[in-house]
Amino acid sequence: MNRLIRFLFLFFFHISGYSVFAAGSFQNSLSDSIPEQAIVLSRYIQQRSYSGNEYDAGMYLLNVCREKNLYTRIFTDTGGSINFAASLYPLELKKPNIVFFHHLDVVPEGDVSKWKYPPFSGIITEGSVWGRGALDIKGLGIMHLFALASFSEIAKERELPYNFTLLAVSGEETGGHLGSKIIANSFFDELNAVLFLGEGGSGISDILPATKERPVFGISIAEKVTLWLRLSLDLETLAHGSITPDEYPNQIMIEALSRINNRIPQIKFNKASRRMFKEIGKIEGGLKGFILQNINWIIFKPFVTQFSLSDPNLYAVSANTITITSINNPSGAHNQIAQSIEATLDCRLLATGEEHELIQEIRTLLKDPCIKIEIIDKEVNSFVTIPEDFFLKFETAIKSIYKKSRVVPIFFPASSDNNYFRNKGVPVYGINPIIKNKALLNTIHNFNEHLPIDKLMEGQMVFEQFIKILIDSTNIEGDSVSF
Repeated sequence: MNRLIRFLFLFFFHISGYSVFAAGSFQNSLSDSIPEQAIVLSRYIQQRSYSGNEYDAGMYLLNVCREKNLYTRIFTDTGGSINFAASLYPLELKKPNIVFFHHLDVVPEGDVSKWKYPPFSGIITEGSVWGRGALDIKGLGIMHLFALASFSEIAKERELPYNFTLLAVSGEETGGHLGSKIIANSFFDELNAVLFLGEGGSGISDILPATKERPVFGISIAEKVTLWLRLSLDLETLAHGSITPDEYPNQIMIEALSRINNRIPQIKFNKASRRMFKEIGKIEGGLKGFILQNINWIIFKPFVTQFSLSDPNLYAVSANTITITSINNPSGAHNQIAQSIEATLDCRLLATGEEHELIQEIRTLLKDPCIKIEIIDKEVNSFVTIPEDFFLKFETAIKSIYKKSRVVPIFFPASSDNNYFRNKGVPVYGINPIIKNKALLNTIHNFNEHLPIDKLMEGQMVFEQFIKILIDSTNIEGDSVSF
């Protein structure tokens, strides 16, 4: 069961031979030993693109798209952010559109001294491209770009059944308001999308006994709903640290946060998570597999509750979670008792409409009406994409590149901007089609983020194969596309 829990964790977040190389130092020349994709990713990483400051990164990628003879459309270009599309055909033609999308922005790099290589160097060494955004999620964008570009000449020679579009958006790391929300609300019809492919699941191997030698890919069909809360307390007390008041803001808030941190949540499963466990159970087999396939049976509740509460990764897909992400006081002297305090809670909900229930639970745990609760932000409604023909075709594409692999739909315990498009009633799947190990996954939003070059190339191959399958499956003449 411990192997199973590790398997679930790895699902949810998704060499050597290359010399040290910083792409910028080579200008436009290419090294014979380094693929162009890696060089473009390196330069892309060098564009620091914190949320709200994505313009330079966006313009760099936009120019590469134009060099690859894609038709481009800038939707918005204001306040440091940019949102654009690059397609095989002009959007004005209104062809049914397969949209591959990723976000331009990255989270801050943190303590630079803890990085093996400078976080925005984009250095290429040890068979990988290193830097903030390599895995989350600029590498995925490069896979999309080069997969589309490989069909640009074919699209000129013949009429393809679909348009294929790279969509680059801003502000995903801060809720999608600067990017996907704008596209979904103001430009959705212009895209004429029949499918969106964004970030989410990935591939994992050698985790379950039944999957040794057979990698398993999880494609997200739904994800949690984000709710960010701010707790604040102002209380006038004695201010000198040498005399401890009976009550003061830090004491009250810390005790309240401790109660929140030690809460015992209700374990439950939604449609997407039940489907995920059912598919994983089929792979696992035996008694464990039977329990997983019927995980919501009341007879298994004690067993499931025990393991859900003992592992944060299984817990994440079976409960509404509350994580204390920051605690802050106004600046002051070391011997000065702060008269106010704030704390930030990152809450992830299994379903839309549960925010009021969770806030009421938090109010009860706080036990102090003086602590104010403010909603910083909350995500749009979350729907489930029921796997259909596009899912099956992508499964075929994965299996054509990763032999003997298996594919399952998963419930993603984090949140992304997929929901903005999923709520429009269009199929949306989250997938970065590379195999990750735990060490690689641990670098996301962390130090030493990097993407192995062989994985970058494999991911591109999966997207190319998916496009080819779509073209060939709707080709009336029956001629197969080669690329």
